[in-house]
Amino acid sequence: MLNWGRAIALVAVLSAGCSAAPDAERSATPREAERPVTRLVLVERETGAAAVLDVADAAETGLGQVGLVNAVSGDGRYAYLHEEAGLTILDGGAWTYDHGDHSHYYEVSPAVVGRIDGRVAAVHGAGASTVVLRGDGSVESLDRDAFPREDVSGAAVAGADNARAAVAFGNDVLTVTGPGLVRHGAGQATVLGHCPEVTGAAVLRRAVVLGCRDGALRISRRGGALVADGIPFGVSRPSIPLGPFGYRRTGNSVTAVAGDEVWLLNGRRWTSMRLPGVVAVNTADATTVLAVTRDGALHALDMAAGVSVGRLELLAAPVGTPVIEVGAGRAYVNDPAARAVHEIDYANGLRVVRTHRTNVVPDFLAAAGW
Repeated sequence: MLNWGRAIALVAVLSAGCSAAPDAERSATPREAERPVTRLVLVERETGAAAVLDVADAAETGLGQVGLVNAVSGDGRYAYLHEEAGLTILDGGAWTYDHGDHSHYYEVSPAVVGRIDGRVAAVHGAGASTVVLRGDGSVESLDRDAFPREDVSGAAVAGADNARAAVAFGNDVLTVTGPGLVRHGAGQATVLGHCPEVTGAAVLRRAVVLGCRDGALRISRRGGALVADGIPFGVSRPSIPLGPFGYRRTGNSVTAVAGDEVWLLNGRRWTSMRLPGVVAVNTADATTVLAVTRDGALHALDMAAGVSVGRLELLAAPVGTPVIEVGAGRAYVNDPAARAVHEIDYANGLRVVRTHRTNVVPDFLAAAGW
């Protein structure tokens, strides 16, 4: 639950902690934009210093600091800062509302939303819900629509005990329990499928993909009902379990690292390539994967053909934990050692469009706006 005393103190510290903090009279009314707005939430690991970079004008809005941060995840608007014993939620201030046949684009000033106490294993936000998987296996659903009011209250998901994964999909909460049972519905009573040794989850535009020991489970809607389709690896299998998925939320494919292998699931087809030293991946399109290796190089991989189609010496040493965020026509890669974020035209020979110098050391990166 939210510790209000700490939350109030946190907001005070964050507001005072940086001269570039957002205007105290921040409007809660979103402004509609003509095209997608790209903002990047930047977080420094050791201090938890956070800022939001507006790519259009290179303006960086400071949001103070929260202390040591172990990981950062994002959902296209909000960034979730994973601390030792809590989770701080930041509003990147840009998002896309998908109507199916068209989209609307909105922006507000970046802001601190609030904090929840306790160790958090994973967070996934989509639609009206943010689902929090706690370290003890319990699951909470937060009202994402209340975040603009700095309200991060939530409710426990009944029947979701000892969960290994949990995601929001529309109005449903999906959980994976210890034996690998994928459940949803009141009391998590309905079993959709089986995903043993779940390795990760991706919330795509029209489906949820769960990584499993023997492949993946894709959950979608048919005739209004949730259905689960198993997608086994086939004859070729990863040498070790897949790592977390990299993916574009508007896409249909997911990618992951397994040792020195890059794996891609496009629709119902798995493909893989060997890339020694690979540390980060994301999908550029249905069959192209962008990858960073330990030597700081950015690679473009044609997974359908099984060949590399581009390589760029990009990051300064030490590489750290790179993040590749991919939007329409542009990719963004953090470079902590250089205190920079590189903007890449990935469809044009991995051309560096701009290098954004940052005030905050960008150990972590999460995109907002798409």
